[in-house]
Amino acid sequence: MQIKKIQVSDLLNSNYEVPPFQRHYEWSKEACETLFDQILEAFQREEEIYFLGSVIIHDDKKNSKKEIIDGQQRMTSLLLLIKALWLHHPDLSELKKRLYLADRSTGEIFDECRIVSHVLSKSNEESDKEEFAKILKVSDHGALRSEPRRKSKNHPPLNPFERNLKVFSDKFVEWKEEFHVGKEEEKIAEEMKKFSDYLQEKVYFAYIELDNMDNALRMFNTLNTSGKPLGDQDIIKSTLCFKLGNNQEAVNNLLDYWSGKEGNALGDYLSSYSHIFQYSSKNDLVSLRKFFLDEIEQKDPEEIIKNIKKIAFITDEFICGDAELSHWIWALQIFWFSRLCCIAYIFKNSDFSEDENSLSLCNGVTIESIIDLIQNTARFVWRRRAAYYRDNVIQRDLAKVVGELMRGESPDWSDEIKGNAASLKEYLESHELSKRNRQKDILILYNILNPAQQEKDHLISAWFFWGCEVEHILPQKHEYWNSWGEN
Repeated sequence: MQIKKIQVSDLLNSNYEVPPFQRHYEWSKEACETLFDQILEAFQREEEIYFLGSVIIHDDKKNSKKEIIDGQQRMTSLLLLIKALWLHHPDLSELKKRLYLADRSTGEIFDECRIVSHVLSKSNEESDKEEFAKILKVSDHGALRSEPRRKSKNHPPLNPFERNLKVFSDKFVEWKEEFHVGKEEEKIAEEMKKFSDYLQEKVYFAYIELDNMDNALRMFNTLNTSGKPLGDQDIIKSTLCFKLGNNQEAVNNLLDYWSGKEGNALGDYLSSYSHIFQYSSKNDLVSLRKFFLDEIEQKDPEEIIKNIKKIAFITDEFICGDAELSHWIWALQIFWFSRLCCIAYIFKNSDFSEDENSLSLCNGVTIESIIDLIQNTARFVWRRRAAYYRDNVIQRDLAKVVGELMRGESPDWSDEIKGNAASLKEYLESHELSKRNRQKDILILYNILNPAQQEKDHLISAWFFWGCEVEHILPQKHEYWNSWGEN
């Protein structure tokens, strides 16, 4: 491992690649304005050293390349700032060497950017590499587009590279206009030259270089406290890509699948995966990131990816694609952990085909047995809610059920879940549950437990009642559940 402080001129004297598992360039206009203002302020105060943050580089000696693990957003923005300065002062020829790869012995400058992104894009979008290369060919400030007021096919929104180059260019225009007052053109050019020298020689990064990708990712997880941090999903994706090694087809398939899922949905799949496997092992729960980093270390990454896809298919297609299952899953919506029972049961007792994107039940499990499990889980949860069980207690009990299902064991359902509407009345009265703030819980529970009231419309009407504050549209008169009438 190599750690040092490095000037911008030295940092941008090498070529870098952004690996496919990284995020797209997406720094905001505000972040770029802040970057410019901070560097300009440091220059005007004549600070001897100004630090821009850290970069973590993986030195892949085998393939003769340096990969940016952390810092690509800042480094790319810095290149756009340099490009903007060069647009206004093309006479500052040394800036071109910061933007493009140059032969150290001859000084010849090649048409290849210092930073080449391999981040994949959707099929109908240009890649970061293409967009960055295109914007670097702009030769005049006047050629830069402004953000269209009304976006259309003929007036598309600016991509982040276009937008941020325009931001930096406009900042230079503003500064030059302020500085121009009472000064000759020659003085302005001299000031720009001083700024260029300061940017290259006095602005520093903390440079961390490792020759092992695994160590580089671990270092990133530890040190990434500034810039635009990667979340758990990004770290998990990065580690999976690394473990897939040279299997480029598998890496591309993973990245394509990952980019096609919305963040919240993907988070649910990963969370479900983490919980059902941790509950089945009976070990103490750990964070999502730690669980997957350990899981990837111990298992075949392709098996993990298949399991994630299987959980996604169970959640989005298998359950929702069956009318009866989707009807009954309503009963579990209010308590997320109760859904894990259904997911774990199907996961354990099914075979999933990635190629065909299909799932078949096995081990004697049927749609009817899944519905039975959902009904039992609903009774299990709602009777506890009506009895004022704390959510963490219910969660603990459900975790035990999930673990049993994942181990292929039959859940030890309590006798209390087998009651009907009549026994519910006795149960509620024995627990003196006449508090009006539990009436909604009890209404839904009644629908679930009463075999004669399991029609879809009745259950949905109960669910609608749960979500409405009826006191706002009805007279302020509350009925208490001290007694149960015919209705």
